[in-house]
Amino acid sequence: SSGINAECHYGREIGSQNDHWILQRDINCLLNWAHVNKMKFHPSKSHVLTISNSNNLNSQRENFVYAIDDNPIDYTDLEKDLGIHIHSKLDWSQHCNKLYSKASQRLALLKRTCNFTKKEKSTDCDSALIPLL
Repeated sequence: SSGINAECHYGREIGSQNDHWILQRDINCLLNWAHVNKMKFHPSKSHVLTISNSNNLNSQRENFVYAIDDNPIDYTDLEKDLGIHIHSKLDWSQHCNKLYSKASQRLALLKRTCNFTKKEKSTDCDSALIPLL
């Protein structure tokens, strides 16, 4: 049997304890929908990303534990979505560092594999591979 791997993202502004319960109710509705459609959510692949400029993120996390079928969903400080690393404080340094590292690795590969003696050929190879960075 073949399975479908799909991502589901859901967000809600949390301003009170009641908002946590509303979000958990929404998660339960998604679970019911998935069950009716013979799909599964995997708690181990699910994460809660709290985006806030507050310094007390840990205390916010301790106040409520979201769950999928009674399995707690782990909190995270960094989540990758559509190739972008999103940090809980909207700090983009980790995303930039990961992009820099990926580009450096590809440039090193380019230097190792495209060792040309003629300058024109080297420029053609560089131009062809730059969009990959």
